[in-house]
Amino acid sequence: MGKLICHIITFIIFYAVSVQSIAQKHFSAQKLSFNNPMSDEYAPMFFQNDIVFVSNRKNDVLITHTDMSDRPLNNIYLVKQRKPGRFGPAQLFSRDISTRYNEGPVSFSNDGKTMYFSRNIDVSKSFGNSLRGDSTLGLFTAELVNENWVNIKPVQRFNRPNYNHSFPFITDDGKQLFFASDDPRGFGGYDIYVSELEGGAWGPAQNLGNKINTKENEVFPFCHAGGRLYFSSRGHDNNTDLDIFYSELIDGEWQEPVKMPAPFNSDNDDFSFIINSTMDTGFFASDRSQSRDIFMFSSTLPVFTNCPRQQENDYCYIFYEQGSIDLDTTSFRYEWDLGDGTRIRDLEANHCYKTPGLYLIKLNVIDTLTGEVYFSQAEYEHMVEEIEQPYITMPDTVSATEVVAFGAGKTHLLNFEIDNFYWDFGDGTRASGINVNHVFTKPGTYMVQLGVLSTTNNENQEPQQRCVTRPLVVIRD
Repeated sequence: MGKLICHIITFIIFYAVSVQSIAQKHFSAQKLSFNNPMSDEYAPMFFQNDIVFVSNRKNDVLITHTDMSDRPLNNIYLVKQRKPGRFGPAQLFSRDISTRYNEGPVSFSNDGKTMYFSRNIDVSKSFGNSLRGDSTLGLFTAELVNENWVNIKPVQRFNRPNYNHSFPFITDDGKQLFFASDDPRGFGGYDIYVSELEGGAWGPAQNLGNKINTKENEVFPFCHAGGRLYFSSRGHDNNTDLDIFYSELIDGEWQEPVKMPAPFNSDNDDFSFIINSTMDTGFFASDRSQSRDIFMFSSTLPVFTNCPRQQENDYCYIFYEQGSIDLDTTSFRYEWDLGDGTRIRDLEANHCYKTPGLYLIKLNVIDTLTGEVYFSQAEYEHMVEEIEQPYITMPDTVSATEVVAFGAGKTHLLNFEIDNFYWDFGDGTRASGINVNHVFTKPGTYMVQLGVLSTTNNENQEPQQRCVTRPLVVIRD
């Protein structure tokens, strides 16, 4: 299939199953207020701090363009995010883009200055305010200049009068364009394709193959910045409804798609999934509420910030008694009894304990001729303590695709009743629990974070937080 610049995250199958099992617990979803019960809203896409989506709602009191069934055509809309998770009313995204024909879905370059969108390409099949005939969809681009979308032009390679190209998604690096097409040379229905940027132009479409595509429809590709490819399909899982799946690229081969759990999928059509860079907030569309509506989901796991690096407990000390005299010219010697069975004959003792605890330290003067204690110089208790901190147990270096065990059982916090343990693996995935497993799929150094919350019996009292980080080096297999 050639080199793909979107490096897809590669999780092994059992871990994908474990992600499904915790997803409902760790995410909540809600229908957003700008949905209109009389129209469809779907295909959300990030744009700056706001959301752009597609809808067939009426956009003009006097004139609304319709299809042959007298349904309003799709257009592109914008909702501004007033504060996290709170959006204003929907407004037409741009009159520069809007025409008498179908527009959308849409995708934006990483800098927000180039958009890719689908639109009807055969404008001759129209009459009055209606679109007549089966006008196919093609891919178009536009550029943002001085707050206006200009230089609107088709992507010539992906505009064909006899079949459709739609559902574009441009990767963050701008080097790959994913889309769906009902090209009859595919596996059936809509298939997902990718094109690579070659010398400033888009290269030939590459079908993602029969692990991704089926005889039914595969649509709405979304390649996350971290790598994972999400899409919607009717052909997987023997289900006639659209469901949301993701897949991974391992050694150049697409893996069996994994179906997303609730709250993302339901018994209805669920599709057009997107998620932010930190993988804790995103959007999708569903007709679970009788019409196609956009839902927002967010992680229910707490967020920890300004976490210090984990300190290591070495339990090492230097023992020296002030006021000691020099015994080198006699048969007497100082001997330290360090309380754990260790004895050191010297004026100064360097020792590392294996475990924390309370140790009785003795400094005796020994007659080397008899081996007996001549007298006791000093005696006192010495407390060897752990550093108060959450504690991550893990290897320092692992291989990509290796199952890595993480533990928090050595966490030591006084006067702190722990409610739960929360993990951030530094690759966009998170988990909870005292012992968890995770798989890293790309080499690099990841800063693993462990956070804990205290229990509280007062609903008006915020729980205490403590957290640490520790680096983990992931190498190639």
